[in-house]
Amino acid sequence: MNFVYPLGSGSVWSDMELFISIKLLRKHYRGNANVIVSGETPKMDVGADLILNTSIEGSRYIKSTHNLEEAAKTIMEPFVIMNDDFYCVKDFTDLKLWYDGTITERIQRATSPVYRKALH
Repeated sequence: MNFVYPLGSGSVWSDMELFISIKLLRKHYRGNANVIVSGETPKMDVGADLILNTSIEGSRYIKSTHNLEEAAKTIMEPFVIMNDDFYCVKDFTDLKLWYDGTITERIQRATSPVYRKALH
């Protein structure tokens, strides 16, 4: 499974939270975890399989959307969107589909035009 971490800049902890998130993912995911970091280059070795330096200027929404789009174009496969504050705490092999409505409903509720465009 591909796990993509979109990474912005400005980590107060020099990307230690990303390092911990990836380490716990590798510890608890019972499958082949292919970890991709897309965006800024981490300030430390975080244990990623691939780092895509796709950083652009703009708001955090523009940057995040761009980083995910670039990762999607590069790996051309399904992936799980991760975040540096996602911490796996128990073993797992499959991913449940959890959501709070359809994409259309999310687009209607979205207040950010950039987020709405990303969903579209």
